[in-house]
Amino acid sequence: MQVSDKATVEQKSTKKKQEAKPVEAKVEVEAKVEVEELPTLALGRVVYYVTGSGTVRPAVITQINDEETGDVDLTVFNSQGAVPAVGVVHSTDLEPGTYYWPEVP
Repeated sequence: MQVSDKATVEQKSTKKKQEAKPVEAKVEVEAKVEVEELPTLALGRVVYYVTGSGTVRPAVITQINDEETGDVDLTVFNSQGAVPAVGVVHSTDLEPGTYYWPEVP
């Protein structure tokens, strides 16, 4: 190969490099979101009630007001006896005035 042929090949190679267009790649990531499934609401089921001071007390479901939202009435037990709690909703954040399900071992 002569010197002039070599220069022509290099010029063509340089042109091809300049003409190259970036390739766009799209990657789809499938996100998995776990939705907490609440146990079945039923009269007499034991739950934990979080009092206004943040103390956790055992309670029994005495009325189901709304199955979709988990709104219930409870009888909450403490060292002095039992007290009613009306219109209580489920929460996993331990917010005062809410209930949550006991953990199943």
